[in-house]
Amino acid sequence: MSQETLNPTVASTWRLDVNTGTEAAPVWVQVRAVSSFQPAVNDTVQDASDYDSEGWGSDAITLKKWQNIATLQRKVDSTFAPDPGQEHLRLAARDRELVHCRFYERYSAEGEAYEGKSLVQWAPAGGDTTALNTVQVTMLGQGARTEIAHPGV
Repeated sequence: MSQETLNPTVASTWRLDVNTGTEAAPVWVQVRAVSSFQPAVNDTVQDASDYDSEGWGSDAITLKKWQNIATLQRKVDSTFAPDPGQEHLRLAARDRELVHCRFYERYSAEGEAYEGKSLVQWAPAGGDTTALNTVQVTMLGQGARTEIAHPGV
């Protein structure tokens, strides 16, 4: 019996939205010109070994943290206005304000979807005369990221 052939997926499946409204009345704005997006959960691991394990060690996860790392291309519209989603992140980083965000796989309503609040780090990449203007954005989760109903595709 042969197995069904699997189709590859692409990394560009993720979409990032920021809430420019309030928590009670959210206004979700897409962050555009994302060229790389890496959602992650990092574990803090402690050695939990004891004398009862007959020479075998053990570990325990004592804390989880989430973060998103994105590379954004700094594109502007015909009036040289920046993308509203990117600008919301930039100003939040400048003012050290929390950002309410959601991020989800956009090609399938069955895909992963999360929501949370984060601190934002904004780091322009610079470059030579032929480089595109990009910025690395690190979103440091504050508390749990929660699984949400998929907002649609």
